[in-house]
Amino acid sequence: FNDKGNVHSETGGQPIGMEIRAQAFAFTSNDEVNNMTFYNYVLINQGSQTLTNTYFGSWVDAALGTSVDDYVGCDVQRGLGYCYNGDSFDEPTTSSPGYGSNPPAVGVDFFEGPYQDEDEFDNPLTTDIIDADDSLGIPYKGLGIGYGDGVIDYERFGMRRFVYYVNNPGNPIFGDPTVAIHYYNFMRGFWKNGARMKYGGNGVSGPGVLQNVDADYMFPGSTDPVAWGTRGVAVPAWNEVTAGNVPGDRRFIQAAGPFTLSPGDYNNITVGVVWARANGGTPSESVDLLREFDDKAQALFDNCFELVSGPDAPDVTVREMSREVILMLSNDNPISTNYQENYGPDQGGFDPSIPEELSDGTQLTDEQRSYKFEGYLVYQLANAEVNPADLGDIGKARLIAQCDVRNEISNIINYSRDPDTEMIVPELMVDASNEGFRRSF
Repeated sequence: FNDKGNVHSETGGQPIGMEIRAQAFAFTSNDEVNNMTFYNYVLINQGSQTLTNTYFGSWVDAALGTSVDDYVGCDVQRGLGYCYNGDSFDEPTTSSPGYGSNPPAVGVDFFEGPYQDEDEFDNPLTTDIIDADDSLGIPYKGLGIGYGDGVIDYERFGMRRFVYYVNNPGNPIFGDPTVAIHYYNFMRGFWKNGARMKYGGNGVSGPGVLQNVDADYMFPGSTDPVAWGTRGVAVPAWNEVTAGNVPGDRRFIQAAGPFTLSPGDYNNITVGVVWARANGGTPSESVDLLREFDDKAQALFDNCFELVSGPDAPDVTVREMSREVILMLSNDNPISTNYQENYGPDQGGFDPSIPEELSDGTQLTDEQRSYKFEGYLVYQLANAEVNPADLGDIGKARLIAQCDVRNEISNIINYSRDPDTEMIVPELMVDASNEGFRRSF
C-alpha cells in the first residue's frame, strides 16, 4: 500500500510517496507460539524528496477485551510494549463481552527497527547515553541490534520511544492525534502541544511527575536500570498502577529514529504480537507471563523463525495374517529428519529457544540443546479422527507396543506449566523398558 492516490483522512498531511510492503505470518503449535503473530514492514521512499529526521512507528490500539479499563507499559530491555487490564475483572460492555476474571495481557515486541544512517563506524550502543559505563556493552537487546558487533554500518534501532495517548481527540495534550504534526510529535516523544514527555505520574503534570526529567519511555517499571530513557538520570520505578492513573481506552506507539531516507531507499521494521493469560492473581501476573512468552518469541526471531521440527514418521509396511497384523517400520528416505533413526541436532532436533546458558551459569552445547530419537510408541486408534492430543484417552487410543534404544536414558519426562497453579510440573510421557530398539511388531 502507499500514501498517494487518496485523501489523508487521519492526519490531513501531504503525501510523501511512501510505499509499504507488509507481510504477516504465524505458526500453528501446541504451545504459546500458537497465540503469536508476526509482521514485517518494508518502507520505500518512492517520492522525489530526501526525507530527513525520519521516524518509523508501530501504532497499537490493543482494545484488550473491554477497552475502557486498560493500562499500558513497556519493558525497555526487551523492546516490548504491552497492554493489561486496570483491575482483576474485565467487565462486559456493548462493544465486548470482556474477559471476566484473570484478564490477559497483550504485547508487541519491536524486534528490529530501521537501520541507522551510515557513518563508516561500528557504533557501540552506550556512546549516546550520559554516564553509561562502556563496560556494560549492549545493555538491552530491546534498544537495537548490530551495535559493537564488528560490522560497520549494520546498526539497527530497537524501540527508542514508547508513548501512549488516550481515546479523546479533544484532549490537547495526550488525546488522539488529529493533524500531521501530532503524529510526528508522538513518534519523537513529545505531546500533541509540542511539550516534551516527562517521567512519572501521567507523563504530563501533577503528582509524581519529575518536571526536570524528560522521558523516552512511558511506564517502564524497573526495566531501565541504566536510565537509558532518562539520559542517565536515576529515577524510581514507574508504572500506571504505582502512579495511580485512572484506567481508560489506551493506544500506544513504539518508534525508532531519526534517520535519512533518500529517494529509492528503503528501510524496514519487524514486530511480534504476544498474548498471555495467567490463571490467578492481579493483572500483573499476566504481564509477567507475557514477558516469559516474549522471550520465546525473541528466540524465534533471533533464529530466523526456525521452529523445532519433530522426527518424521516412519514408513510402515503392513502384512495381514490370520487374526494378526505384522507392522514393519523403516526410515530409509534420506530426506527424512529421522533418516536411519538418527534424528538429532543435525536433522532438525536443535531447539534454539533453549538458552545457551542456564540461570546457574552452566553453558549448554548444541547437543544438550537438542532432542534426539529414542524409540517408537505404537497405538491402536478408535478411528481416523484421533489426533496426537487424544493419545492419552484410552477411549480413543491404546498403546499396543513400544521400544526404545538401550542406553542411559530410560523414562522420558516433559516439564510443562500447570494452567491452574502456574507451576512447572513433570509429566511422565514414556515409561521405557530400555530393552533395545526394534522395527517390527
